[in-house]
Amino acid sequence: MRGTRPTGAILAAVLVALLAFGAAAAAAHVTEEAGSFEVELGWGLEPPRLGAENFVEVEVADAGGNPVAVPSGALSVEVVYGDRAITLPLTPTGRPGALEARLTPTRPGSYGFYVSGSVDGTPLDAGATCSDSTFECVEAGGAVEFPVEDPSAGELAQRLSSEAGRVEVAGERAAEAGDEASGAQALALAALALAAAALAFALLARRRRGSG
Repeated sequence: MRGTRPTGAILAAVLVALLAFGAAAAAAHVTEEAGSFEVELGWGLEPPRLGAENFVEVEVADAGGNPVAVPSGALSVEVVYGDRAITLPLTPTGRPGALEARLTPTRPGSYGFYVSGSVDGTPLDAGATCSDSTFECVEAGGAVEFPVEDPSAGELAQRLSSEAGRVEVAGERAAEAGDEASGAQALALAALALAAAALAFALLARRRRGSG
């Protein structure tokens, strides 16, 4: 019995799958031109998971694509999320031109990476924001959790912040109600004192009339 040979259709399908995989892998990082340098940046671990340890990965090359050695402290990366930003030092990894900055994303959404500094006296500035054509944004979940789905650290923080706000409002209302109750109690005590004084005055006046 003759062995079967791969058909043209199967080979074509394999080729398409490999091309699609290569395109997906390329989309995990973005390459930006920065003067005489080419800077590739993105998440070190793709896809980035909410609350999972990760790192910003940066590779520096010259115009010909050759890795450029970058000394420690020469470059930093500013990570931007909404109206918040943090600047982290980029540390060489041991591979020529490769650097990283450790980071754990605690909120889902859009992140921007902006690399700046100088290499051998030449300024370098490059950056990009996550998108379908650059690097992946951080999404909540994405993995199967069984038997129950536990909230992430970021989601717990948001819930705690919300509950703290509710407790604060409830406390203010309780304080206001307590102040009102204290005022009413003071008025009642004052009224009782006036009534007692009036009664004592009436009894004293009756005794004086009787003795007269």
